[in-house]
Amino acid sequence: PCVPYKHPQCWKRMSKLLLETCEHCCSPFIHKSGRGDPSCFDSVWTYEKCCQTDFQDLVCDLKRKGEEGGCVDCKKTVSYICVTPPEKRLQEAQDNYNTKVDKYNELQKDSVRLAKDNEVARRDLERKSAVYHVNYEDYDTKLRIWSVAFNNESRLLSSGRLTQQDLTWN
Repeated sequence: PCVPYKHPQCWKRMSKLLLETCEHCCSPFIHKSGRGDPSCFDSVWTYEKCCQTDFQDLVCDLKRKGEEGGCVDCKKTVSYICVTPPEKRLQEAQDNYNTKVDKYNELQKDSVRLAKDNEVARRDLERKSAVYHVNYEDYDTKLRIWSVAFNNESRLLSSGRLTQQDLTWN
């Protein structure tokens, strides 16, 4: 947005401050207002007077691909996408919508997967419950038999006589 200078008096020939350069003040990539950095301009030195108006009222994004992960031999692309603020808002709304649709689809897949997992766990629980009830019935039957045998009057009487004989013989 700076070459050639639209009005050379706007900018110092050599500046060590970024805030005093055309590249900073007029950039549609750094400032999303579409009219550069407002702090660079005043009533005399305006955006329209000092900057090329090719990018006026445009919001630009710089997209780089192929530089991720430090790949040296990968194909690299740099693209500039400039749109008006309403188009930018529309693009952001579409991106936001698409992100939410993707999230919804992911949640739907998770829901189906969890329903299947739940069904498998329910069947496993029913199988284990059936095994438990069979084992419980078996244990209960054996416990009742033992209880009847242990509390049998003739066994208790015989056990008492045996204990008495052991105490009297020695």
